[in-house]
Amino acid sequence: MPDANISDGVRVNHDTRTPPSTSPAPASQAGGTASSAPYRRGRRLRRIGTTIFWLSIAGWILPTAFSSVLPLWAPLVLITAAVLVSAMAVVVMRRGRMLMATGGDQKLAADGRPPVLYLRAFSRDTVGAGVISSVALLRFGYFTDEEQLATVMSEIGPFVAIGDPEETLPRLGATRIYVQDGSWQERVRDLLVRSRLVIARASVSQGLWWELQTARAVVPPERFLLLVPADRRDYAEFRERSASLFPHPLPDIRERTRLLSGARTIIEFDGDWSPRVLPVVRSFVRTPFSAPYLARLKLTLAPVFDRLRVPYSPPPIALARMAALGVSLVVFVLLASISIALRLESGFRSYDAAYAPSYGPAPGVPIDIDTPSGVQGRSAFDDAAARFGPRLLEMSEFQNRATSLHSPSEAHALGRELTLRGLGRLSNERLLDHVVLMGRVLELADTHTCAATATGRSDADFVPAIRQLSASETERWFELAFEAAVAELRKVPTIDAPDQAQVESAFVAVTSRLSAADADLLIAVMTEPQEASDDDACTASRLLYSTLVDLPEPHRSVLARVLVIVE
Repeated sequence: MPDANISDGVRVNHDTRTPPSTSPAPASQAGGTASSAPYRRGRRLRRIGTTIFWLSIAGWILPTAFSSVLPLWAPLVLITAAVLVSAMAVVVMRRGRMLMATGGDQKLAADGRPPVLYLRAFSRDTVGAGVISSVALLRFGYFTDEEQLATVMSEIGPFVAIGDPEETLPRLGATRIYVQDGSWQERVRDLLVRSRLVIARASVSQGLWWELQTARAVVPPERFLLLVPADRRDYAEFRERSASLFPHPLPDIRERTRLLSGARTIIEFDGDWSPRVLPVVRSFVRTPFSAPYLARLKLTLAPVFDRLRVPYSPPPIALARMAALGVSLVVFVLLASISIALRLESGFRSYDAAYAPSYGPAPGVPIDIDTPSGVQGRSAFDDAAARFGPRLLEMSEFQNRATSLHSPSEAHALGRELTLRGLGRLSNERLLDHVVLMGRVLELADTHTCAATATGRSDADFVPAIRQLSASETERWFELAFEAAVAELRKVPTIDAPDQAQVESAFVAVTSRLSAADADLLIAVMTEPQEASDDDACTASRLLYSTLVDLPEPHRSVLARVLVIVE
């Protein structure tokens, strides 16, 4: 998380031409230091919020663990209360971070580099500096739009912005500077002249317009960037009015891609103020959960770093995200399919009265089973499942592991665990067979069930789709499950996991084989799976699996192995 992402807090009324109040800003707005009372209070609040948050997580888990001994209504009440407490903890943590923010003047004094000045209308602060929605709220250090921008810009210089004296605490992101007299225009002009780079969020508010006119007069065009708002109507209004500001018309931008949740892209300028749109560069493998726009910001702004001669390094690979991709695409599917297979009337001994299992050294763990003659309506799925359990039970390695088990449900759980963990020990050829079968299952599954592979939901039932596989496909499905379980029991050496460069290259190979629309859809769903519709998520999953099997080596094997990574 950025330290305070310097924001220039000169008081400029961005919504009217009225000069700002000359009354001093509150102490909390002046910025905290490690020895100041606001900083110490903020640190305490952040610690309290963090503690409450993680305690509330236990409140999400415990009701499920003890659901068998609680009334039916109790888990719902407890989980609801835990969610509310978590939300309260996030608010407390956020307030603590605001109190800990360093003042803009302090930041400028401590950092000798020329600043990066951020211009925007105060009314737009809720867009850039508000808390974003993130699937990674479990990580309390989530980032706002402005914080992600500040993280990148702070590599160029201290990132500062004009502070709104009406706010009781500074916004998260750029470090605020609060002017305590009526000379805000002189302060803005001074900062514009001193800045290595100026970035403005496009808006037609009067205060910002004065700043833009001043910037146009004193800032070289190569050191000015324009952040294009996501709202097309706002940009159209700004573009129309800017005809009197810039010597060349701004481009009409129609792309749907976003650089930030509240901004579509960035416009840079040549020496004669000719505008040029910076193409948004996205990288799925470099995007962390806690900052979904940070990687694309850094990659998109690479030409700016080069032009300013600032050292540049690409954002690191998001290893946690890649591991989560493998889990979200595979684990829940396998949990559903293998769990159903293992608890059928055969296998690990279902509770069907038509069967009469005998038991070995582990009480409650079936050792053999006799299928009654004359049973009608059995499918290839039922027959394959009926052979799965006894084959494992014949192995001495499994019997040794089963000596501490006391019920069929524990045996089911052991078999499921062995299968999931063992997939990573299979050869590349067998993993490819697994991908082919998963692709068939996704073709046969309904849209909601298919979408679960991309969104990570566990409420989907894949059994109807698996039952539609042909007899030969069903045999291959259970044979793979058996081989994986045996490989885990015998600790077959695993093949080294692909490195970061291999994973990124393989994913690029996938998108290069798709149409532009399909590639954009796949990247969008993989980047923000929780925001995708069922139709989009299902389409993305089917695209990934169907394209993977046609990739050349080593890309095919790399992705096949990534999809079965289970931590």
